[in-house]
Parts: sequence; structure tokens; C-alpha cells
Amino acid sequence: MRPIRRTAVAVATVLAVAGCLVGLDLTRAAPAAAQQPAAAAPPPYEEDYQGALSSTNQWWSAHWGDYFTGTYTSPQLLSADPQLPQGVYDAPADTVYCGNVPLDDLNAHYCGAGDYVAFDVDILNWSLTLGDAFIYLVVAHEWGHAIQARLDPSLVQVRYELQADCFAGAEIQGAVNDGLVVLEPGDDQELYNSLVAVADASPWTNVNDHGNADERIAAYSNGANGGVNACLPTS
Repeated sequence: MRPIRRTAVAVATVLAVAGCLVGLDLTRAAPAAAQQPAAAAPPPYEEDYQGALSSTNQWWSAHWGDYFTGTYTSPQLLSADPQLPQGVYDAPADTVYCGNVPLDDLNAHYCGAGDYVAFDVDILNWSLTLGDAFIYLVVAHEWGHAIQARLDPSLVQVRYELQADCFAGAEIQGAVNDGLVVLEPGDDQELYNSLVAVADASPWTNVNDHGNADERIAAYSNGANGGVNACLPTS
């Protein structure tokens, strides 16, 4: 899975032009620039992570009014470690809290207290074995929780985590339909494997459960095939 790059290219072009318009003295040769240390290579997940954030937010921004009243606002990205992309933390080295609760290692979160999403670096690195579609799933699922926080409580399912999976399916398939991302060969299997990898061992029984593999795959597929309305209560 990969993002369409039209917007990124346009922004990069504007920034490059802006950087050439300021501070040049054309009457004399510029002094040699001081040698700078080589920039650190970006983490292996970053391109997919940034693509997932962008496409997920763009899709919900474009389609919120198709399903809900009011104005869509995007959640914030946690700022924890300046050495990591925005929204990424590294527990336990980074001590990050949602309210009074520390965010744990190898997990991703939507924090209602701060209205932000946060992703532990180790969960993003799972994409090295599960495939890049895993990152799109994790981002879309946590964004699904942010969507729940913006809804009337009557529209939020008791199976809270499974509804977030359903919203993830609706958003990812919607982004593909809108041309925001490209579904590549093997991505469907990566999404399936990812849902299995993060599933509970037993079926859903209470609001804190995520559901077993069959339940999570069914919830995601329900959203992908039926759209956002398929994720909402029927009565």
C-alpha cells in the first residue's frame, strides 16, 4: 500500500522555491557553507506512517459530512521525542501519559483526555514483518477511536474496538476508491495477517476486548464492503 504523492510533491516544490527567495546576496559570491553532519536516515516505517496519517485525515475530512452533522476536526499527534516523527513515542524510554495513565510499549493509542493519537515505535516496526499495510491499519484504527469521540454516544457501539476496526475498513477502502492510496498486490493478505496478529485469543465479551481474529476480520470487512453506515448501530 502506498500513498499518492501529488500533494507531497507540490508542497516540496513550494518549500524549495521559498528557500531560494530569501537571504541571497547576488552582488558577491556566497561564502562556502560550513560542513554539516550527515542527516540521520529516516526510520524504515516513516514513509508509510506519514502516508497513512495523510490519507486517513484527508478521507475523513472529505467525507465526514456524508454521514454526520457538525464540522470534522482531526485529532492531534502526540509530541514526545524530537528524534522521532510526530505522533511516535518509544516506551519505556519515553514516559508519556494519557491523563494519569502511562502509554505502554508495543501499542498504539487514541487519548480522549488530550484528543491525540500516539504510536509506539515498536508497533510501527512490526511493519517490517507484517508488511506496510499494517501501518495503514493501525493508524486507521486509532483514528476510528477519534471518530467515536466526535460522535453522539448513541452512534458508538458497545463493541467499541470492533467498531474502530469497522471504521478502519471503511476509511482504507474509501481512500483507495478516492485515489488517495494505491492497493498493491499482497496488501489484502497483509491486512488479514495484521488483524490476526493483533487479535485477542478469545471472542469479545466486554467493552475492553478487541475481539478474536474472526471478529476483527469480520468487523474490518463490514466497513470495507458497507462503508461507514455499516459500522453504526441499526437501532
